[in-house]
Amino acid sequence: MAFASVSPTPAPAPAPPPRAPQATPPGPPPVLPTAAPTRAPAPGDRAVAAPALPVERRTLPGGVRLIVERRPGAPRTAIEIAWSGGVAAEPSARAGGTAVLAAAIAAACLPLAVDDGGALTARAGRWHLAVRGTWPSVAWREGLRTAWSCPASARVGAALPGARDRVVRDAALAAASPAQRAAALAARARWGADPLGLDAHRTGGVAALSIDALRAQQAGQLATAPIVVVVGDVTVDELAGVLADAGPWREGAPAAPRPGGPPPPIAQVFAEHPSAGAAVAIALPGLPAADPDRAALDVLAAILAAPTGPLADARAGGALTIAVPDGAERGGLVALLTGPAPLADRVAAVRDALATLAAAGPDPGAVAAARADLLAEQDRPEVRAAALARAALTGAADPRVALAAVDVAAVARVAAALLRWDQATLATVQPPDHTPAVDRLMQRPGRRASRHALTRPRWRRR
Repeated sequence: MAFASVSPTPAPAPAPPPRAPQATPPGPPPVLPTAAPTRAPAPGDRAVAAPALPVERRTLPGGVRLIVERRPGAPRTAIEIAWSGGVAAEPSARAGGTAVLAAAIAAACLPLAVDDGGALTARAGRWHLAVRGTWPSVAWREGLRTAWSCPASARVGAALPGARDRVVRDAALAAASPAQRAAALAARARWGADPLGLDAHRTGGVAALSIDALRAQQAGQLATAPIVVVVGDVTVDELAGVLADAGPWREGAPAAPRPGGPPPPIAQVFAEHPSAGAAVAIALPGLPAADPDRAALDVLAAILAAPTGPLADARAGGALTIAVPDGAERGGLVALLTGPAPLADRVAAVRDALATLAAAGPDPGAVAAARADLLAEQDRPEVRAAALARAALTGAADPRVALAAVDVAAVARVAAALLRWDQATLATVQPPDHTPAVDRLMQRPGRRASRHALTRPRWRRR
């Protein structure tokens, strides 16, 4: 599973001045304390006004969709080109092919971007393949030509063998990581064959795929009409002028076959790992990408990820990250604990903190701080370009507008609905001497054998 952690929330910034209250989106009433407040409403109680930055959209005759957020005088320009069809659309026999293509694009095209003072990378997403980069505003046209033409070029084809080797190597490293294994186990146990249950590091038969097959994937995947997002001192007319002769294109890649729905989630799964470390992934219900409360879930995840937030006690002695995977029909909220075994006390701390947050609702100041940090992230051109592309691919609302509309009631409603321990799936990866079977043996009356002795092969026991 792709486990992209939510960045920990920095110390709260000065709160913005209160604004007029905004109507709460429809939904069940939030679970909030019944006592009447004795303080004035905090800034987090209210939504904030979204910055009025112009976003222009246009569809070219060939089907290419353009999205431009103009920022007059901006020193740098961010460009993102996204093609539909990512990891979730891969057949099992070609699992990992999109990751190979992304690695080849990054290796082959970065030198061209650097020549123009820019930077370029590529990402194999769950639902798309994206090429992204930033350039000085005076060189945005050169950057666009590189991001547009290089991915389908022979340069990338020549880089495919080395990229395939790197992807296979990275998959082996992921398999050796307790954290990655726990995340993959939790995704599979909760969502089964649904695209959310896929392991982002699966390689399937990609190591055995011929270079010709990978080049055919390159040609096929990049032949679909992409979405082009530009954030900087550019107009949609200027962008359309540069791409006027682009094409022809065919329709976007078909969506991956959708199963009837994920099976009932498994409550707990365990796996042994030969390392000294351990990991527990806690997968909870989430929201689809286009759900009206999806931005409120992002704010809730940022509150949970904050170093001094509700899960501070669960960080003791290890690390904790939060991920919010989603798709068109469902989503999730995943907390990943890592550190020395055993992790039972830290898992209990997570359980207690989530129960308290679901019952009492979030602190208004924490909502204000988390929302302000997420909105500040949208000020970064490269983050904004990626967010606009993702929203266009999933049918979600403009992320900046959606975040600005989040208030305490929305976050409380999401917390009450989703932070349910009776709906959690726990995947535990730990050393052999901490598995449940060994724990049961150690708890028997009169048991004196060491954990190490209990995990030795039978013929070696004394």
